[in-house]
Amino acid sequence: MNRFLQICLFFIFFVSGQLIAQQQQVFHSKYLNRPDTVWTFTPATYSEASQQEYPLLYLLHGWGGNFRHWDLMIDCQEYADRYGFVIVCPDGLYDSWYINSPVQGENQFEDFFFKDLFPFVIDHYRVDADEVFISGLSMGGHGALYLMAKHPEKFTSAGSLSGLLKFQAWQNHYALERVLGLDERKYHRRFCISKVFGDGQD
Repeated sequence: MNRFLQICLFFIFFVSGQLIAQQQQVFHSKYLNRPDTVWTFTPATYSEASQQEYPLLYLLHGWGGNFRHWDLMIDCQEYADRYGFVIVCPDGLYDSWYINSPVQGENQFEDFFFKDLFPFVIDHYRVDADEVFISGLSMGGHGALYLMAKHPEKFTSAGSLSGLLKFQAWQNHYALERVLGLDERKYHRRFCISKVFGDGQD
C-alpha cells in the first residue's frame, strides 16, 4: 500500500434492498499540506459482476467546496447506478485549483492526483482504463480541463461547467494570489487553460 495513503473510512449500506458500496478514503500525501478525503461511488451491479470493468468519472467541486458537494447536487449514487459508472469525488481542499502551486510547496494537487489518487483508483477498483472521464464545476471545471491537458493520454474526455478559464480578470478573487503568486504573467502562462492547451490566445 502506498506509504502516503491511509484508508480511514469504509461504508457499506443497503438501499432499496440492494447492496450499495460507497467508500470514503482519507489520503495522507506528501504532496499536500493536509489530508484529502475522497468519496467513491460504485454501481449497484458492482458487487454482482466480479469480472466486469466500469467506466470511471472524476467529479471536481468548485471553489470553497469539498468532496461532499457533488453528491449534494446530483445524488452520485443514483447516477452511478443509472449509468454504470464508478464516480470519484476528491476534495479540492477548498481552494487548491487542482494545480501544483508555484508558491506553496506542500500544495501540489496535480502531483497528488496523478501520483497518488489516479493509480490507487486504477489498482483498487474494476475500472476500464480506456474509459476515464473528468469534469468539474467552476474551480473544478478549470481543474478538469487543466488535468486532462497535462496528461491527455489518461482521459477519454473532459468537461467543464462554468469553469474559470482565464485568471487575469479574477486575480484578486478566489485566493488566486495566495495559490498562484503575484506574478500575473507567470501564472497566466503556466496555468490558464488557453496557454496549457497551447493555442497561444489571450
